[in-house]
Amino acid sequence: MGGVALEEYVVKRGGRSGRCDLYFDLDEVDCLVEAKHDNHLSYSKNSFAKNIRSVQRLLGNASKQLSKLHPSERATYGLALCWAVPRLKGDRKHGEKMLERIAEEFKGDDHIAAIYSVPLGKRRNLERKYDKGYTYPGVVMVGRLVWY
Repeated sequence: MGGVALEEYVVKRGGRSGRCDLYFDLDEVDCLVEAKHDNHLSYSKNSFAKNIRSVQRLLGNASKQLSKLHPSERATYGLALCWAVPRLKGDRKHGEKMLERIAEEFKGDDHIAAIYSVPLGKRRNLERKYDKGYTYPGVVMVGRLVWY
């Protein structure tokens, strides 16, 4: 696409060395990305608020890492991301609804959210022995601009 991307590269963070997850420069837009993931979201009556708090906490952690970057390391944009992967027991048909509810919670001026859902039939084909009866209906990506 004519751009540049660096993954897991060394940066100065608060007087110490660290790693930044991603830098990209495309069409004169340069961006630093810190990404976190949670693959233990569960589905129950009482788990929705817990799942939202987990995504918020991970976005906060990514934001803190970006804010600790030395000014000379910063790009024009700083983006905190969280990849949230629900883990459901069995073939739960409402997995897509869970993805949509989480994404809806973060849509607005401060956040972006997108989902990729795996159809129930394909989920069965993707199960592996170590999944112990769990299925993964897809992923929710939530992002927040830390600076721009």
